[in-house]
Amino acid sequence: MKHFSSSQLKFIKIIGLNLVVVFGIFLLEWDIFEVAIAFLIETCINFIVAAFFHHFTNTKTKEPFALAFISLISISGAIIAFMALEAGLIHYLTGPKYDDIMDAIGQMPERISGYEFGYVIVSVIAISLVSYLIQKYYLKQVEKITIWEMLEKLFYIHVFIGIATIIYGFIGFNSVFGLTLFISAKIAIDFFLDKAKSEIAIKN
Repeated sequence: MKHFSSSQLKFIKIIGLNLVVVFGIFLLEWDIFEVAIAFLIETCINFIVAAFFHHFTNTKTKEPFALAFISLISISGAIIAFMALEAGLIHYLTGPKYDDIMDAIGQMPERISGYEFGYVIVSVIAISLVSYLIQKYYLKQVEKITIWEMLEKLFYIHVFIGIATIIYGFIGFNSVFGLTLFISAKIAIDFFLDKAKSEIAIKN
């Protein structure tokens, strides 16, 4: 008998992914910039994974290997480039008061050079991989997320990050309380998008 369901596993996964950021705040002394970058990395990895399944394994959409490889590289490069630009904007909004955005872009490498990319990437991949293996070998039911569903989630999450950093740029909330609100809102959006997807699946 299974001790937990697919919905409970999703709950644990969402909490686990956001705990990566919580640990970053308390153990690595992250501020709003590092938290926002972590959320960008999470959505980027999830989108690339969805693109991989879309082009390589989905029976309805998979392509010949060479074409699938080119498609994956192209879409991954575009997403990473877009997120790099977004990271620059977040840096401009949350960093020191720059005279113009070009000054902020010039200082971007210095601010991001000490970022714990390895910690975030490894943590997100590990949590997602464990979740996938539990679904596949324990629950015997792997959740299928299409590239379009992941694109929709990416859109909502990035709009949220943009609004949050714009608010920070005007009033500032770089405190434990402010960051707690930021993370809580991100978790709420994750659950909302997951619930909406589940309701659509039931209707279909």
